[in-house]
Amino acid sequence: MLQTPVTKQIIRAQIRLAILLAATAGYVDAYGLLTYGAYVSLMGGNTTQTGTDAAVGSYVSAGHAALAIFCFVSGIILGTLLTYSKSQRSRRAAFGLAAILSFWMIRDR
Repeated sequence: MLQTPVTKQIIRAQIRLAILLAATAGYVDAYGLLTYGAYVSLMGGNTTQTGTDAAVGSYVSAGHAALAIFCFVSGIILGTLLTYSKSQRSRRAAFGLAAILSFWMIRDR
């Protein structure tokens, strides 16, 4: 098995990518919280919100946060199924579905 040597350039590129992904996730989460009242990229906030709201009897609010968790997990399952499918167009289908859902959410605002 041939392995690529890890160079400083590769490490720097990975660090830049990690910073970019973390910043994107933070931005998307803040936007989702301000716009929709739910955390959309990091599920820790929704898990806490669901538990807290359910504990004080605010079941409708807890349901909204639980719905976000359900959609997140469903997206993971669907994305995994598309990734490991034998279809040549699975990547296109995944990006197409993500684009359609994104536009649908923006349209409703």
